[in-house]
Amino acid sequence: MGQSIDLFDKYIRYKIGMAFADSGFGITIFERYITDKLRREFPNKKNRFLPLEQFFPFPDGLAYLDVEPKVSIERKVTDNHTLDEMTCKRENYLSLIKEFDEVKKIPCTNSFDQSTKDLKNYIFKLTNKKQNNIKSSTWS
Repeated sequence: MGQSIDLFDKYIRYKIGMAFADSGFGITIFERYITDKLRREFPNKKNRFLPLEQFFPFPDGLAYLDVEPKVSIERKVTDNHTLDEMTCKRENYLSLIKEFDEVKKIPCTNSFDQSTKDLKNYIFKLTNKKQNNIKSSTWS
């Protein structure tokens, strides 16, 4: 009985989250969980029978900071990734972003300030686009 109530509670929260995400009052932002889900690399081994990623709405857009595999290894020394592994992950990401309609690819050669500016402008563009789509669908 307790598990049924817990599942019902999660379902209600999911529906509320989806309603808010679709309302146009904001945009959906994730760090990388949706792409990990699509690449089947979501690290959710504890909840195999009720995967949490099913409750995540898809993002309104995808910002991809393109980092070279060598740089990625240097940033995450303690993860013990190999160059081949990181090269494969990067290729997976590059092929995955072709599946999205709305993508902003930010080169790692940009300065931190330029990358931040590009990301802020992209979020502003997504917000305007979503609000305009909602207004136009309301009036049609």
